[in-house]
Amino acid sequence: MILVSTNCLKGREGVFEKDFFRVLKAYEDAGIHDIECGACHSYIKDLKLLFEFKRKYNAELTLHSNFPPANEEGVLLNIASADERIRKMSHKAFAESIETCRRLDSGLFSFNAGFLCDLDKDINMLNKPWTYEDAFSRMKEMLLLLLDKASEHDIRLAVENHEAMGTDVIMFTKAEEYERLFREIRHPLLGALLDIGHLRLNAINRNADETGFIEKVRDRIFEFHIHEVKEGKDHQRFSDASVLRNLPI
Repeated sequence: MILVSTNCLKGREGVFEKDFFRVLKAYEDAGIHDIECGACHSYIKDLKLLFEFKRKYNAELTLHSNFPPANEEGVLLNIASADERIRKMSHKAFAESIETCRRLDSGLFSFNAGFLCDLDKDINMLNKPWTYEDAFSRMKEMLLLLLDKASEHDIRLAVENHEAMGTDVIMFTKAEEYERLFREIRHPLLGALLDIGHLRLNAINRNADETGFIEKVRDRIFEFHIHEVKEGKDHQRFSDASVLRNLPI
């Protein structure tokens, strides 16, 4: 099934439209009912209109990252953070997203992997990097807590691969990280969100092996993010179906 992310609508200001319900209305008018609720929107106090949309169209909905958005602190959520406040804030946000999945009868919640330091929303480092092993251990601990909650309602959790973004503090840019995670957490509800644009940028900028990456994680892929890379930038719209036909799967 193909779902359309609410991050696809160009913003009146900035890259993405911040008003979630403006996007929802535009999608309704266009006959788009199966959607991924994205994380690039402004704070949402009441989801009543989304529940009405779900009932009206029997819509297939999934949630991604900080949805419903509540984090207004300018800091990226980070389940690998050594800062207990940020780690707890991240866990709370994701646990609330899982609860929203339950209320929407949605069976999938996807979110970003952790980082080796805390970052602001412009990807500026807020502290010195931690060791990979310490960060991985904290992320794994948080995932186990989230899986406990998700298991109560049979909701799958998908960890998104990152683009390296020209820095070495970004986790889960390599397939080997997923292989290790799935060895150490053997849970049927834990899988991968494979972002094709992020993967392609890593191939362009770091000579990553796209096909090899997919081969190593393909049995645990729960979801794809599909967008085009043009002139070194991802999240670009594609003009034809070649981006789908050329997926190495």
